[in-house]
Amino acid sequence: MKIIFFLHIFIIFVFSNEYTISQIINKKKFIIKTNDNLSINKTLFILSKQNHILALASIIKKSGNTYTISIFEKNPFKNKNIPYLKSKLDIKDKVLDKLFDNNAMIIAPDFKNFQLAKNKFKKKNFLSPDLLVSFTDGSKDITKENLSNFAKQYNISYYYFVFNDGIYIKDAFSLKTIRTIKQDINHKNKTHQFFNNIQDSFSSMGFSFGGDGFDEYYKEMLNIKN
Repeated sequence: MKIIFFLHIFIIFVFSNEYTISQIINKKKFIIKTNDNLSINKTLFILSKQNHILALASIIKKSGNTYTISIFEKNPFKNKNIPYLKSKLDIKDKVLDKLFDNNAMIIAPDFKNFQLAKNKFKKKNFLSPDLLVSFTDGSKDITKENLSNFAKQYNISYYYFVFNDGIYIKDAFSLKTIRTIKQDINHKNKTHQFFNNIQDSFSSMGFSFGGDGFDEYYKEMLNIKN
């Protein structure tokens, strides 16, 4: 498991942009400078010189090519095999913005709209929704914490939520919206099983949404407004 984990990280590092810290403001805030256009809502990864993931962070301010970044979670992956974890920032730490970017998950009300989203983003490696069923262990209410913890365990960077009014692409760790693709999905007022392609799994644990229950539940949980 340990070998697979670090090999996976190493492979992704090759294709990721790496940034250096130019100034540490305090134990949770620091500054990087780059001409790259970084997304305000995208989670950034702080790495030690041994390439251990020390923390998750987000941009809180941009001025020209200067980004002010704040840590929102330390030791996010809680990997017991990592022997070295620092308690504070170091100027030698590195910052990555694209670590698990090819990995994502679609959350849709039925198989048709699952495929619709999947076909729009063919370069993405979409995980099977069966994994989320197993991860929540039959829980009827999926929370933001469930989704964030799932992303850490399965190394995904995005959730693609399919709603009546379009596809909302959200950062998997912060659950902030990265992009919205507006279109009429048109599953409104239809009774549907959440994730129709794994209907038997959900039926066995009484997990279903009728009518617009899908949109109501997830839009409230994720604070998505029309």
